[in-house]
Amino acid sequence: MPKKERGALSLNSGWIILSAAAMFATAPLAASSPANALAFSFTQLDVPGATGGTFAQGINDAGQIVGSFGNSTGGHGFLDTGGSFTQLDVPGGGFTQAFGINGAAQIVGAFNNSTGTHGFLATQAVPEPATLTLLSISLTLTGLAMMRRRATSTSPKPHGYRHLVVSTTLCD
Repeated sequence: MPKKERGALSLNSGWIILSAAAMFATAPLAASSPANALAFSFTQLDVPGATGGTFAQGINDAGQIVGSFGNSTGGHGFLDTGGSFTQLDVPGGGFTQAFGINGAAQIVGAFNNSTGTHGFLATQAVPEPATLTLLSISLTLTGLAMMRRRATSTSPKPHGYRHLVVSTTLCD
């Protein structure tokens, strides 16, 4: 009987099978190699009172984390600032989810209501400096007036008592 010659295809097929077997055999070694390992530290996040899970979905450079959680009243978004959790609910919404937060603490997400699912942008209200200045001045003047009233109502007026009027001017 004549001897059959081996073709190039048959020889290459053998090398392909052997190479694939070697690759699969060494893959677990390469994956567990220290050169491929990344060191991670995990911090568990749980919104206090959450019964339906807590899902972190975004973080900004300041470390503020946003996400969603469920409890007995439904689904809500949350903002975690240094371990202090703030519940986020869009007015009139049945379920609020916060997906991301930027450096200006603007939060984007989604909510459901009777007309469907909608996106939202939440921006924290910051009082203007002039408002804070006027508030502090008015509180100071009110406190001084109350102290003066107490002092004059409990002690008799000395001889030659004069009434002093103080005038203030507010500037921006």
